[in-house]
Amino acid sequence: MLTHMQEQLVDLFVADPDVGRIAQRVGTTEEIAVRELIRIYDILGVTTRIELLLYSCCGNRSRQQREQGAPALPQVVTPTSNSPENNADTVAA
Repeated sequence: MLTHMQEQLVDLFVADPDVGRIAQRVGTTEEIAVRELIRIYDILGVTTRIELLLYSCCGNRSRQQREQGAPALPQVVTPTSNSPENNADTVAA
């Protein structure tokens, strides 16, 4: 996935989308910051800032949970159409 530096760039970009200010904060040029953001978009498979924001809020947290051994997302169990609770014709024994 992303390197530590790329994760930092994502956090900075989500907080402030001005690439010039981000470049100043990390001590690089705007062109290099833009290139790195493009690389991050490619790695994550996102195409918009909103998708990057969602990754930052949800994907990043899920990665940390996986590293700590917790499941990325809660398991949701839905009854199947054959289960008694979904079948009004089923009679309890």
